[in-house]
Amino acid sequence: MRAHAWIALSLAFATSASAADTDQRVLWRLEIDGNHAIATDELLDAIHSAPTSHIPVIGPFFGGVHRFDPVAFRADQQRIEHLYRRLGYFQAKVDAADVKPCSKEGRVCARLHVKEGEPTRIASLKVREVDSHPPRGEDELTRVLGLRAGEIFRHDDYLRAKTTMARYLRERSYPLPEVKGEVLYREAANTVDINITVKAGTTAKLGFISFDGLDQIRAEDAMARLPISTGMAYDPKLFDSAGDLLGDLDVFSTIDVELKPRQGDPGVADVVYHVHEKQLKTLQLGAGMRIENSRQEARGRVEWTNRNFYRHLRNFDARFEPRYAVLPSVFRPQQSGPLGDVDLSLKQPSFLSPWQDLRSSVGFDADLEQGYRYYGPRFGTALERRLNHKVTFGTGYVFRYLTFYDVDVGSTSSSSSAVPLELLQTGNYRLGFVEQHVRWDDRDDRVEPHRGTLVQFGVQESSQLLASAFTYFRAAPEVRQYFPETNRATLAMRAFFGRIAPLLGNATPITERFYGGGANDHRGFSYHRLSPQTLTSDARSVPVGGVTELLVSAEERVNLFRLGDHWVIGALFVDAGDVVASPSELDVKRLHIAAGPGLRYNSPIGVIRADLGVRLNRLGEQSDGHPNPDPGKPIAIHVSFGESF
Repeated sequence: MRAHAWIALSLAFATSASAADTDQRVLWRLEIDGNHAIATDELLDAIHSAPTSHIPVIGPFFGGVHRFDPVAFRADQQRIEHLYRRLGYFQAKVDAADVKPCSKEGRVCARLHVKEGEPTRIASLKVREVDSHPPRGEDELTRVLGLRAGEIFRHDDYLRAKTTMARYLRERSYPLPEVKGEVLYREAANTVDINITVKAGTTAKLGFISFDGLDQIRAEDAMARLPISTGMAYDPKLFDSAGDLLGDLDVFSTIDVELKPRQGDPGVADVVYHVHEKQLKTLQLGAGMRIENSRQEARGRVEWTNRNFYRHLRNFDARFEPRYAVLPSVFRPQQSGPLGDVDLSLKQPSFLSPWQDLRSSVGFDADLEQGYRYYGPRFGTALERRLNHKVTFGTGYVFRYLTFYDVDVGSTSSSSSAVPLELLQTGNYRLGFVEQHVRWDDRDDRVEPHRGTLVQFGVQESSQLLASAFTYFRAAPEVRQYFPETNRATLAMRAFFGRIAPLLGNATPITERFYGGGANDHRGFSYHRLSPQTLTSDARSVPVGGVTELLVSAEERVNLFRLGDHWVIGALFVDAGDVVASPSELDVKRLHIAAGPGLRYNSPIGVIRADLGVRLNRLGEQSDGHPNPDPGKPIAIHVSFGESF
């Protein structure tokens, strides 16, 4: 039996070809067969060759026409074999590759046949501990690795086991552990022997802490953000939190931490943060639109930011968002006009503690809603504290002073509690409340998550003691979960519940009630249309919000193909929910249900999204004696930016 030393897998190939080496024919179709352990989509993602899209407009405008490159095609066969080896199939090989003309002149069809063979298994696992003070014990270290004899050997699992071992040792105050491994492949038996050498080193305390790469930012301001200090025992969790806290400042494009054992004193490790500063003053311009059945809106954005305003890493932000809205549509305009927001905000990081940020803002809002318009100033201040790299908590105060005009809301035939009586009264609308929120977030990406969980819970309390004309309590918990099904498919789920309760017999403010419907809510309804409604003077129904909302959603997202360097994503979703004027009216057996398809393009400026929601029930004037919002309108179209959740 012959043994071959195999220390690392080469997972990437650099292939180049001159223009003369590239075939001018179009690669029209590429098939892979014989594969069972790895899906065809994953193999196609791992290789260079890609078939041309059959959608006519894609090729000319987005570079979707792919020429057949024989050099890359030969390298792709090696890429497939190395992917199989990484996943534990050392005997796998591409044993046939065919290229032939197809369809019409100028096009070729290619086929690769894979012979997978049997998976390679772990025959033995040995862990050796050297120069550890005190020793951890080889049995304990073997348990930490998580690898077992008899299992299929996967290279990613092997690398993850070494990373887990290093992490385990760092968590026990060994800041500079060394974990080395050797994998011996026995070809005749199709097995591997794994030998791991662990050198934990010694436990250490932190020495000098410094920054390298600072230019416009003062070292003492950056140091104030760190939850670590000289003399502390090394704790990797604090280092993770320090990285998150520095990243939250949004002033560094890269952050790398280096631990340097002090010469002559291995029990002390000096810390150096190598950083690269971003541009601290920026001006951003943008434009966008929102298209809904009941609201169409064009908007602009001008934003100037100074991330080191009068030093101490203060973040000053001035934003102006002019908008123009037409309700319900440009083809049937009933209400329209200019509106917008002006906002000035100041954030003081590391307020009294590295873990805390103090934010304050003043602004002016002018908006148009169905049945009324309003304008007025607002002010807010909040203190947010990060408990660790997953959990944040915040508390603050908000005050709004609004003037309503063009009010056209009459009496309602369904529930008197839904009538916004405060709009019909003389005087202005004063709203002051304190709010608290807690958030637990371990998603892998906050913009386009593929795995992880988000749990958040927010409450508001309002009373006359807070300069408010209203007295109420509002709570809104939400859970989002993302399940990775394959590298290109994600199942996203959401559950939201909201309740606002008037206290001392007062009405609830119309701006803080719950409204369902829209691109980011229940997609079977247009913007705010899933809501208790009242009638205008010309018999139009307008939403006035409810006191209780329940919403559950499930969405399957699949990366379909690339346009240029970015994915086109297909989606199928189901939304179920209701918004009611009284808690007793909420019936989980009678929720409004809608389903439909969606398309997303993960463009350089963010996710551009289009969804088509089709209502599946409660389409008539009433259902079981209860009125239904928007009867006879089974379809809602939504075009917007960003994922729904």
